[in-house]
This record gives sequence, structure tokens and C-alpha cells, in this order.
Amino acid sequence: MKTRKVPASRKSETRKPAVSPPDLAFKSLRLETFADPLEAGLLLLQAKERLGHGNFLNWLAEHFPISAKSANRLMSVAQMFKRLNPDSETKALLLQLESSALYELAAKSTTAKIEREVIKRLRAGEHLRYRDIRRLKGKGLRTASSAEALTQRLIGQIEAFHGWCGVYHEQLEPALSRMDGESRKALISHLSQLKETTKRLEQALTDS
Repeated sequence: MKTRKVPASRKSETRKPAVSPPDLAFKSLRLETFADPLEAGLLLLQAKERLGHGNFLNWLAEHFPISAKSANRLMSVAQMFKRLNPDSETKALLLQLESSALYELAAKSTTAKIEREVIKRLRAGEHLRYRDIRRLKGKGLRTASSAEALTQRLIGQIEAFHGWCGVYHEQLEPALSRMDGESRKALISHLSQLKETTKRLEQALTDS
């Protein structure tokens, strides 16, 4: 019975990809202790990039007793430091945070404003824990939510006023000619105030 030869191209397709860079596997043994979350995160990012799409989780499961969630937290820490590029003093202060606080700070839900506030407090000598960073983030979310609600109300009022002007436009123009002096002055005053308020709002939006 003749055996069917598998073409070389087919062999390369069925061959499993290498998922164990020796140097990375050796270096990353320190991940088991989590002694240096920044270096651990950097090594994991390097491994993920070198292993290619679809190979990282298998490599992680083969070499280290940590979950994908833990690995993602470490990589988030490394990405945060890359993004912030802090000076040596700030870097040391951030790395002095307890692990849970550092992971919470590096989470995607943390805004740049919260990052700046945390660094400011650390440099001022405050000792921040996980609950402190959660509280800061919660306050930031509530502030953002209040601002969004106010914006939506303002937009609604502007749209209502615009709609009212459209409905009564044809009636207003003839009425203006019959309006007495006091009423005319009052209307002009209110329109001037509206114009000034609009200008301040536009300036605030431009500057923010």
C-alpha cells in the first residue's frame, strides 16, 4: 500500500508554532514571585509580541502558574509606565504602591486626570491604598456623570428655544413693529444676555 506524501507546504501548515522563546521563558521565571510587576509586565509584553497572534495564552499556561487576568494586569502596569514615562522619583513612588493599588491605577478605567492626581498626592507624601484609588476614580466618574447630565439638559433647552423661535418666527416679526419701548428694551436685554452666555460657553468649550 502506497503512502501519500504530504507536500512540504502542507507540512509547514500543520507544524505547531514555536511558543517558548528560551530567553524569555528563563527571564520570566521571576514572574512567580511578582517581585517586580513593571519588569514582569514588560517581559510579558515582549513575549506576547514575539509569539504572535494566538500563541501567548498557550505559552503562558505552559510556563507560569498565573491566570490570563493576572498577566493582563501586569502588562497594563507596563503600558502605564510606558505611557507616563515618569522620572525616577515618580517611578519609585508608583512602584511602592501595594499590588492591588497599582493594578487599579493601571486599569483601563483610570483616566489621565486620576493618574495625575495620584502622582500629585504621592509626591506630596500621601500613602495611597487600593481603596483610596477606587474612591478617587469613583469621584471622577460621578463628576463626569454630573457634567454629562448638565450638558444634556443644556442641549435640550437650546433645542427647545431654537424650535420655539422657528414656530413663532412669522408671528414675532409683525409683532416687533407694534411693540412698545419698554417691551422692546426688555427683549433686547434678554437677547444680549443670551448672546453673552453663548459666547462664554463657546469660549469655555474651546479652552477645555
